[in-house]
Amino acid sequence: MKKLFKVELIDKFLDKQYVCYLLLNKEEEVYELFSNLELKVINIRVDNFYFSTKKINVDKMKIIVENLYLLVNSGLTLFEGLSFLVFNDQVDKFIRGVLFKSYFMVRKGLDYETSFDFYELDEYFKYVMNISKTTYSLRKNLANLKDYYDNMILSRESVEKSTIYPFLVFSSIVVILILLKFFIIPEFSSLLGYEINLKLSTYLLTFLLITFSFTLIILIIGKKNDVIWTKIPILKTFYKNYILYTFTREINLLIKSGLTLYDSLEVVLSNTQSQYILSKFLSASIYLESGQDINEVFSKVNDVKEFSLTMSISKWKGDYKEVFDFLERYYYSSFKRASEKLLKMLEPMLIVFLSLIVVSLAYEIYSNVYIGGMGFEI
Repeated sequence: MKKLFKVELIDKFLDKQYVCYLLLNKEEEVYELFSNLELKVINIRVDNFYFSTKKINVDKMKIIVENLYLLVNSGLTLFEGLSFLVFNDQVDKFIRGVLFKSYFMVRKGLDYETSFDFYELDEYFKYVMNISKTTYSLRKNLANLKDYYDNMILSRESVEKSTIYPFLVFSSIVVILILLKFFIIPEFSSLLGYEINLKLSTYLLTFLLITFSFTLIILIIGKKNDVIWTKIPILKTFYKNYILYTFTREINLLIKSGLTLYDSLEVVLSNTQSQYILSKFLSASIYLESGQDINEVFSKVNDVKEFSLTMSISKWKGDYKEVFDFLERYYYSSFKRASEKLLKMLEPMLIVFLSLIVVSLAYEIYSNVYIGGMGFEI
């Protein structure tokens, strides 16, 4: 667990008294951070506790980058931009607890690599800030980060739209069938004094539960090895385009920020959790390190023909930024099409299945109550 310290101090440099938040492990680290700064601690206490694994999410990283971009682009320094964020009460305490550390480190004169090297910050934010050596590159890279987080949010929304809606409908059907089978129909039978057997609905419920369990198992296994997801007929096109879009988007960000293709590839592969990406591109990284021709290396990448073809003609372009811009746009549009196709395919399937359940319930109740010979005495 990490502690969010609320520190009241007097700042001789700014000639004012204020409260700051610092996300650290121990109180001693507060005083280490304040060393060589004209600060006097008046009061210090623990304001909150957070799990050590907690990170700033994409939406909040986007807000941080947007604010820094606007401030730096308007002529302020990064230090002044950080000052605006850390002294803004509308900013979340957890974020301020992280950024206050960066603020004091930048104020000490430490480099960006050290000042932003905190687990809570996004890895690509840290990489990009580290290579922003000039004001011009900082402005450009903040703009790249802003686009990067915008695209991350757009792709996440597309995934949610394609998967969460069908999952909720499917789960609702299962819940309704369970309620009917074990609660509503038995109560109805007790009220009528006649046992109603729902054989077909029981089979449907069993089928749904098996399907649901199988899907859950596939999802859990796929979290550790996503190659499995690329083998499932319904998911493979959707997931391949999504993960390749993510891969090219991250490489494109780093190339635009000033890294070489080899360094960008190495960084992305070291941070990815996708076994599919590693299986396709790890060998390419090794071949590049050994000095092999880049076009020859990527021509060996199997099952990703668009990538291989584009890289093979890159020698005439001479600019990998354009190449990866194209690849990012291509895979995003392919991912969007696959997402829409998946949703269009699942919606009618769910509607048909739901209709089948309604018809089967109506028939079974009718056959049990009326055809089964139950009579009503007046």
